Amino acid sequence: MLSNLVSLKSWRAKAPAFIASLALLTACSSSDDTSSPGGGGGGASYPRQVTIEYRVTSPALKEADVIFTNATGGMDNLDKQALPFSKTFTRTVNQADYASVSPTSTVGGTLEASVLVDGKEVEKKTFSGTSVATGSAVYVFQ
Repeated sequence: MLSNLVSLKSWRAKAPAFIASLALLTACSSSDDTSSPGGGGGGASYPRQVTIEYRVTSPALKEADVIFTNATGGMDNLDKQALPFSKTFTRTVNQADYASVSPTSTVGGTLEASVLVDGKEVEKKTFSGTSVATGSAVYVFQ
């Protein structure tokens, strides 16, 4: 019984150092996950610089209006852009920032919108309509 009490006192004395060491090891760990753009999932560090590309295509339409998140995180609105449309730029992003592209055709048809980050397609959407085709492809940095 006495030896158990001594062991418990010894553990109580060492517990704060053990917990502090564990916290330090956890904080200093790194992620080699490259499965998602810019270093991956929850282990990605921010802020980080990425290359973003937007693509808008259509099997039949010749033009579309395009709204997209630009290099500063603001929005650009371009009217009557020839299809296929592509825009590429470099941007510094933080966690929970997003990249989005929203094409619109006021004559209907089918549109495809894609977001690529560091050359990897991370979001792709298809939109169709008889009189209007519109939608958004959005990628959130995690």
